[in-house]
Amino acid sequence: MKIRPLILLFIFAMLTISVFSLTACNEENGYADYEHLRDWNDFETLDEDTEGLYFLYIYFVGCPACADLEDDIFNFASDNAGDYPVYFVDLDDIAGEPPFDTGEYVPALIPVEDGENLLADEEEPAYIGPSAIRNIFSTVEDGTYEPGEDE
Repeated sequence: MKIRPLILLFIFAMLTISVFSLTACNEENGYADYEHLRDWNDFETLDEDTEGLYFLYIYFVGCPACADLEDDIFNFASDNAGDYPVYFVDLDDIAGEPPFDTGEYVPALIPVEDGENLLADEEEPAYIGPSAIRNIFSTVEDGTYEPGEDE
């Protein structure tokens, strides 16, 4: 007779663990708080609505390097929203074809102005990886950023 309460306790514990696991898996680690480009066909409208320099941050959930950069990209996007907006592009959740070369790696940060990738003539069409992107954040924040300069 003591086995039945143990089985019920085990079932309850497994259900509790399952609920917490499902809840954790459904969180987007803060990405949902930021504006996303969901279709490359909407890029032209986005560009018309945004004056001056802005950035496209390309990532995908589950990318270790992207996870390493999360706090920094979230802080930069929040702190610079008025001067240098950041639009997020989740490679797992975007339709269409990009209007320019976005590179092959994530995380990537692309400076855009007047619909043009400002790094289009560079060896890499984006700043790639956490170190390069953090360096760009620093130069933007201290007012010394020049597109295409060595990061």
